[in-house]
Amino acid sequence: MPAVQCPIPGCEYVTDDLDAAIVAVLITGHSTTHAPGPVTAAKVEKVKRPVISTAGTSEEWAYFESRWSDYVEATKIAGRDKVVQLLECCDEQLRKDLTRSAGGSLTNKPVQEVLAAIKKLAVREENTMVARVTLHNMRQDRDEPVRSFCARLRGQAGVCKFFIQCPTCNTDVNYTDTIIRDVLARGISDPEIQLDLLGDKNQDMTLEEVTQFVEAKDSGKRSASRLLDSQTVQAASSSYKKAKQTAVRDKNEGHGKSAPARLRKSDCPAYGHKCGYCNREHHFEKVCRSKEKSKTGTATHNTDDCEGAVFDSLCSISSDSHKINGRTLAIDHHLYDNLSDTWISKASQPQPFVNLVLRILPEDYEAFGFNMTKRTNTVAISAMADTGCQSCLAGIKVIHRLGINQTELIPVNMKMHAANNKGITILGATILRISGKDDQGRHVETRQMTYVTDNSDKLFISREACIALRMISDSFPTIGEIDYTQQTSGTENSHNMTNNIGSVNSLDTTCICPQRKLPPPMPRNLPYPATEDNLEKIKQFLMDYYKSSTFNTCDHQPLPLMDGPPMRLMVDPEAEPVAHHTPVPVPIHWKEEVKAGLDQDVRLGVLEPVPVGEPVTWCHRMVVCAKKNGKPRCTVDFQPLNVHATRETHHTPSPFHQARSVPNGKRKTVFDAWNGYHSVPIPDRHLTTFITPWGRYRYKTAPQGYIASGDAYTRRYDEIVADIPNKTKCVDDVLLWADSIEESFFQAVQWLDICGRHGITLNPEKFIFGQDIVEFAGFEVTSNTEHHFFWDEHINKLFEESKAAIISEIEEGVRIFDKSKPTCLATDWSKTGIGFWLFQKHCSCKGSEPFCCNTGWRITLVGSRFTHPAESRYAPVEGEALAVVDALDKARYFVLGCDDLIIAVDHKPLLKIFSDRSLEDISNSRLRNLKEKTLRYRFRMIHVPGVKHHAADGVSRHPTGDPEKLILLDDIAAIKNSTMSLPPPHLFYQTYIIIQISESDATEIDNSVFISAVSSLDSLAVKSVTWDRVRTATASDDNMNELINLIESGTPEFRHEFPPQLRELLPIP
Repeated sequence: MPAVQCPIPGCEYVTDDLDAAIVAVLITGHSTTHAPGPVTAAKVEKVKRPVISTAGTSEEWAYFESRWSDYVEATKIAGRDKVVQLLECCDEQLRKDLTRSAGGSLTNKPVQEVLAAIKKLAVREENTMVARVTLHNMRQDRDEPVRSFCARLRGQAGVCKFFIQCPTCNTDVNYTDTIIRDVLARGISDPEIQLDLLGDKNQDMTLEEVTQFVEAKDSGKRSASRLLDSQTVQAASSSYKKAKQTAVRDKNEGHGKSAPARLRKSDCPAYGHKCGYCNREHHFEKVCRSKEKSKTGTATHNTDDCEGAVFDSLCSISSDSHKINGRTLAIDHHLYDNLSDTWISKASQPQPFVNLVLRILPEDYEAFGFNMTKRTNTVAISAMADTGCQSCLAGIKVIHRLGINQTELIPVNMKMHAANNKGITILGATILRISGKDDQGRHVETRQMTYVTDNSDKLFISREACIALRMISDSFPTIGEIDYTQQTSGTENSHNMTNNIGSVNSLDTTCICPQRKLPPPMPRNLPYPATEDNLEKIKQFLMDYYKSSTFNTCDHQPLPLMDGPPMRLMVDPEAEPVAHHTPVPVPIHWKEEVKAGLDQDVRLGVLEPVPVGEPVTWCHRMVVCAKKNGKPRCTVDFQPLNVHATRETHHTPSPFHQARSVPNGKRKTVFDAWNGYHSVPIPDRHLTTFITPWGRYRYKTAPQGYIASGDAYTRRYDEIVADIPNKTKCVDDVLLWADSIEESFFQAVQWLDICGRHGITLNPEKFIFGQDIVEFAGFEVTSNTEHHFFWDEHINKLFEESKAAIISEIEEGVRIFDKSKPTCLATDWSKTGIGFWLFQKHCSCKGSEPFCCNTGWRITLVGSRFTHPAESRYAPVEGEALAVVDALDKARYFVLGCDDLIIAVDHKPLLKIFSDRSLEDISNSRLRNLKEKTLRYRFRMIHVPGVKHHAADGVSRHPTGDPEKLILLDDIAAIKNSTMSLPPPHLFYQTYIIIQISESDATEIDNSVFISAVSSLDSLAVKSVTWDRVRTATASDDNMNELINLIESGTPEFRHEFPPQLRELLPIP
């Protein structure tokens, strides 16, 4: 058979000329060389699906989104499978909440909609300020690579929103890298690298350059450390060889037991040491050959003395020098001071001893089936508070002082060990009643089974006993349990426990309030269906849920402090301190209540007694006055301090404008802070010292009565809640609005959580939830608008008419207020009404005394009102003082902060009262309260004879305003301190603001001025006074006509002969 070629194209194989069967076999065998071999594909690891859970952070969500994008890219899923896989990324709780929230399955929803729904439940909204504070507090961990630290910083910075919009091109400018660079430089754990970085000549390095710089320095230090270790090993080996050679050379000159005692004492390191295993003198345990025998229990030496010595030395410290490797370490004890960020040399605190009283009672023995017939003693003893001790332990000498001996002890099988694992001999047990008094004088007692030993002569109080005596909390040890912002200044010895019985949770025995805690996790679901009938149930649920945190108003526990910097008391350093060394006497019937109030403020952390040895600088007086209910009110007269103080000005919109800012048709929730001012700490406590019959106290928090307390409190509160939408806030009153009851619930939960976590306590008694009509800052806010204001066509017509009347009838004497000119406020009171005129000097006369010439002092503001029936019965000095306070209140916009203000009165006794007389020197409580209301103003009071006081006298005898006390819209402090409701808005405008105005700029006047003018002119026809109008008014006045007739016919000689209606006019010249 001819040769056959391989049928595979390109193959040159050809068979020989053989039999056909053989050729077939050859071709078949050759074909195997062309068959492809088995291809083994590389096994790819299955892509793991990312997981997301509830209550995460924005940083965690960003990481999840990145992982999800990688997962989708790797698996190529799409459509409904993509939604199913996305839902499977949720953990069980999140998946359950997601299904409930959507009301069913989400598999038919678009992916972006599902992602948005997951984010809403998985991410807990955070305050940007808190995230930024967290970023700035981050530090590099030990042995953490700088790249890892930088990655942590970048993750946290991602939620801090470090970008700002360019005002020119409206694009966002991101400055995150700059912030990360600064935080990285601050948080480096190695201080040497940090110093090198800060000292480098290139101070404009980028984030990457800083990272490379730190990496290079860190790498160099590690390399140098390894090189140094290698050199140290070689040096140690060389030293060992030299020492060996020296030992051989000086073989006969050692310090063994055959050496002279003088040589052994100076050279032998074991000299004077007694072995704990064999009791041999001048012997170390580490080379003792008897230690193995001791482990098997065959040692015969007595260890009681050794154990007692070790036990007694557990809580002692020695400053003797020690030799390590032949070098003497003479370093004193150091403590790290966080304030100065450095180590300081300071002695250790003394051992924590506490004074206690011990008793043994027979009934305690009978509870265990033993009889105690022997009479025992009551002993006062100083005991060591040892929180590491599991049971109370007493020395036999302590038991002997109680009058019992070892035979009266209860037999026990307890075994105890010291901290060094040495055994403690237990002779028996006794039942002790351990008691003491806290710093408030309250008796605290506990019963403890106490074990007795002869290894010590002290009494050790266990952790359980310390808890029972309220020296520590029952959660001890818990990291971060103590809030050091509640502690006193660093000059006090906070570690001295001698008198610390009851110092933790110093609750009254009758107090059943829960211990104050941080808010629990925010509820995810409504507790009841969101219906009108369940409003009160939902409100009660919130009050119960936050009862131990945000709504905890227990006055037996320290107040939490508001987050933020302490309030500095900005007082002129050149001011001469005013110090009173004698307290104002407290009425005998009020003494107990006043002292109880001081003690309560100490428990709350508002006040503290001045420490012993503290010198006096500023020292104010406590003044006690009566409340409306007859109870005493304690106030501190900070008048001398306020004169030299500077405000930390912070603006708060008026309640009127806030009430109008609430949208229509909303559900409204109202909160009110509790003890708000007292949650702001102050560092300058010595400036607030005041003296009482019980000694000196000082404020630890912002005091009421200090001129800047309100500004400091409102600013810190506003910054904490700045990112919460749909709210309006007036000092410590807050109104939130939402579209539904459900939204109101979660809105209230968010507010309660933020306030509770930032040290703001809310008053549960003033909590209003989800209502259509609420009271807020003196206004009733309804579902449509606030009740007290409306504007219609009729009002608009009156407005146009009044505007024209003001423009046409204003006269030359009226001027716009100029804050650079001397200002005079003339006030007067009569039984009918009170009034004032505000003048400013426009002449060039020398001096600033009012009314120096006929045309020099021009009118700026005029106001008056009728008196209340009670005010009409005031004594003249009280009425004139009322007129001063009312005028200052109404003209507050112009006179508060004025340094050149003169108050003119025609009642001379007021000059002494309102000048330098202290509050405690004013016995009349009404006058004292009125003067208190003027303390924030700075003025000089002068006397003007009645014959020259015509202007103020006229408006007081013919007032126009209703007998309602006026509170200016922007007088936030007055609103908060007032116990009365605000009058309707139209009463605010009975003070006539007279301004110079032209036709061209009339349209620019603020709406509030328009409303003022409208309501004023609506009640009175305000016109300029002319002789024609005087004649008309005189002719229409019956009293004036009768007076004219009386004068023409002859004036009676005696007062009683005048008609009754004219008798009151006789004093008028």
